[in-house]
Amino acid sequence: MLIRTPKMCKGHNTSSLLRDPLAANKANAAGPNPMILVSSFRQHWPARKMEWVMACIATSWGFYALVNPQMFTQGPSSVILAGLTEMNPTSLQPHVFWGSLAFLVGVSRLIALTVNGLYVRTPVIRLIGACLTAFVFSQITIALGQSGVANVGLAVYPWLVVADMVSAYASAKDAIEADAENKVRLKLTYGRVATASR
Repeated sequence: MLIRTPKMCKGHNTSSLLRDPLAANKANAAGPNPMILVSSFRQHWPARKMEWVMACIATSWGFYALVNPQMFTQGPSSVILAGLTEMNPTSLQPHVFWGSLAFLVGVSRLIALTVNGLYVRTPVIRLIGACLTAFVFSQITIALGQSGVANVGLAVYPWLVVADMVSAYASAKDAIEADAENKVRLKLTYGRVATASR
């Protein structure tokens, strides 16, 4: 049995097929298929390329901060990032806290984008990741502004925050759509089970 449902998110096909729910459940239980991952990537790339770029930026920024702790303690960068050091709510070193936060969020977003469509909760992970990345970049923007030092970062980081808010909006739309499709799938599954038990 095939059920055709409209796709509302930009970059999707105008319609998609929800396969037999029982067969779909078995496929998911068997684990991700590499060909499905490739097909999903090609299908969703046009609509989610900004999310990919922002996830890569967050990952690389976090990694750079982790391997270069002196950026918070030495040289001109320490003056510019002094506000970010003060915003650290933990006892961890600032490069550990901010670097780990950005790196882990970025990697989580990359994983969620890679397995997108195989699990219903993936859009929610993408939404949370986009919001957390926007938080990190907004704190960096505030810190740069508080430093009182003229730097090009003030012309860049605010736009990264905007880009992540756009990504969060797109992820929220996908989460709503995925939830609706999951409800249809569950309804069909339970309906078939009830029919078969009669």
